[in-house]
Amino acid sequence: MLSNTTPQVRKIVTQRFHLEHLFDAIVVSAEVGVKKPESEIYRRALQMLQLAPQEAIFVDDDQMYVEAVRKPGMYGISFSAIEQAIVDICSLLKYVDPKREKND
Repeated sequence: MLSNTTPQVRKIVTQRFHLEHLFDAIVVSAEVGVKKPESEIYRRALQMLQLAPQEAIFVDDDQMYVEAVRKPGMYGISFSAIEQAIVDICSLLKYVDPKREKND
């Protein structure tokens, strides 16, 4: 989870709703000192996740943030509906999966 917000959001996610198990990392802009769409916040999230940019898919409802992730080399998906996001993610995974290309 990557959020432009206050540290209170981490408390809400982890203590009130107990959703931390749904995320491999929680990056809160107020805690790291940079915010979306600054490239540094995406780099920090990648570092926390131990991923290269081309191994990450970023989903957001703000097109400006989706476009910003492309600068460090990540894949971006603009969220408008759950079904659409699932289709877009699946399509992207088929596109970037070299094993799938060999078997098709």
